Amino acid sequence: MARKSIQYVEVAPCVPLGQRGQHAYTYYVSRKDAISIGSVVKIPFGKRIITGIVTVIDIQKPSYPTKQIRTITNIQLTLLQMQYARWLADMAHGGFGFTARLFLPSSFSGLASHIPPSLRQDFGRQARRKKPSAIIEHDADTRREMIAKLTRTRTGQTLILVPEVAMLTAYEKVFA
Repeated sequence: MARKSIQYVEVAPCVPLGQRGQHAYTYYVSRKDAISIGSVVKIPFGKRIITGIVTVIDIQKPSYPTKQIRTITNIQLTLLQMQYARWLADMAHGGFGFTARLFLPSSFSGLASHIPPSLRQDFGRQARRKKPSAIIEHDADTRREMIAKLTRTRTGQTLILVPEVAMLTAYEKVFA
C-alpha cells in the first residue's frame, strides 16, 4: 500500500488494561475505508482479535511498526457517548476502551471477545437468565436491606447509585 493511501488512527482496546499502561494504540487503515472517531473496529491485539474504539484519526505515521485494522463494523459511538465513557473511565480510574464497551449494543458479538472460549458458552446462558433490577423504596433502611439481600443472592458486579455522598456511610456499614 502506498503511503498516501494509508491513514493512521488511535484505537482504544475494549479489554482491561493496566492503570499505568497505554490506553490507545496506533493502527493503520486504507484511506478509502470509512472510519471516524467512535467507529467500533476489530483489531489484532497480541495473539487475539478484539474489539476496539477509534479515538483519534489522521495522526502522523509513527516511527514504530503498526498493525492493520481487521474489520470496521457498522457500529459507531456518538460524541456524547464517548465523552460520557471518558468521564466514567476517569472517575473509576479505568481504561477508556474497557469502559466504552458498555455503550455497545448487547447483541454485539464482539463483547464476548475477551472471555476465554471455555467460559463463553456458560457466559451466554448466565446472561440470558439474569435480569437487571431497580429498587425504588422510600424508606432508606428498607431500601438498604433490599439491596443487601439482592447483592448476596447474585454473582458479578452491582452498581448502586446514591444521590449524596453523605449516604455512603450507611451503605458501608451494610456491606462491611
